[in-house]
Amino acid sequence: TTEIYTLSLHDALPICYLLRAQNRFDVKAARKSLDASQLDTDEARHLRWPSLTFGADYLPIRSAPNQNINWDAGLAFSLPLFTGGFIGASVDQAKARARTAELALALVARQAASDVKGAFSVLHHSVATMNSLIKAVALAEENAKLQSRDYAASLVTNLDVLTAQNTLLQTKLNLEHARAQACLAGIQLEFAAGGPDFVSEDK
Repeated sequence: TTEIYTLSLHDALPICYLLRAQNRFDVKAARKSLDASQLDTDEARHLRWPSLTFGADYLPIRSAPNQNINWDAGLAFSLPLFTGGFIGASVDQAKARARTAELALALVARQAASDVKGAFSVLHHSVATMNSLIKAVALAEENAKLQSRDYAASLVTNLDVLTAQNTLLQTKLNLEHARAQACLAGIQLEFAAGGPDFVSEDK
């Protein structure tokens, strides 16, 4: 006898899967690309700044007339007065690369969320199908028992009994297939969300 039990699944997608999807490897890679592009933009902007460089040398042996002086030190001041056009072009290029990286990150993030929603929809449908078949198996078993009892009382033919048993067998096969599909859909949802928690964690 098959016990009637069903798998409960929320109709709404749990928010945790969407949050985990934003830590998928492809989303992380796009986010790091954006960070690098923003650093390049900052670096290009800093080219406009004046710079002051201090340098010092120690020379144990020097020729005359500086043989008694072992140290040299100096300051160098640089002001980019004539490279404004080059610096401006560099800043614009860096901004364009940062904007491209930002759009790429938004696209990857939306794709990750879409993958999770699609995988959850498939899982939800698979679980609903499996639950329906679980109830159908119970009904088919009850029908097969009734047909066998009625056959013993000569109320139905042998063909009726065989038909009921075949229906039960086919329904059980459909149930096993639905269970496999539900398991596969669950695995696909996990991977759409970035894989198991222990895989997606930073080491």
